[in-house]
Amino acid sequence: MKAKYWGCAALTMGLLAGASTNVLAAGSAGDNYVGVGYAFLTYDESGVPEADLGALTGRFGHFFTDNLAVEGRVGFGVADDTVNVLGVDVDVELDNFMGVYGMAHLPVSNSASVYGMLGFTRGELTGSAGNVSITESDTGLSFGFGLDFSLNETLSLNAEYAQYLDESAYDVSGFAIGASFKF
Repeated sequence: MKAKYWGCAALTMGLLAGASTNVLAAGSAGDNYVGVGYAFLTYDESGVPEADLGALTGRFGHFFTDNLAVEGRVGFGVADDTVNVLGVDVDVELDNFMGVYGMAHLPVSNSASVYGMLGFTRGELTGSAGNVSITESDTGLSFGFGLDFSLNETLSLNAEYAQYLDESAYDVSGFAIGASFKF
């Protein structure tokens, strides 16, 4: 995990933990949820400077048991970066991503649970320099962990770190924050 994400993660998780309430942290069997968030992503390729990207994300899921859920996500890039590769400025842009993940929640209090995620992500990135633009898409195994904090019976906040794509030539990972609504 990148050092800059540790600070964001620690601050967010500390704020979430400091606002305790007495509600169930994870979902209940049969609960559905939808959510939105923002992901601070890093595109890291060997021999190329890292690109910092941002994405708006949407998520939807279903709890099959009190602690196990399946979740789908979509994301759209909203913050691009420019890196210098051998004296040429290259614009790096996340076009979109989608994925499906298994989520295992472990309650740590009445209002908080930690979770692990495992699944697959398909993402599309574009690199542009001058009049040349190359768009690539890839699908790969994804994994991560996070903290879900319930503000009340329906509204939760979350903070997580995820490795979305880990390919031989590059990886895309990052820290995300968001909110979700159970129904």
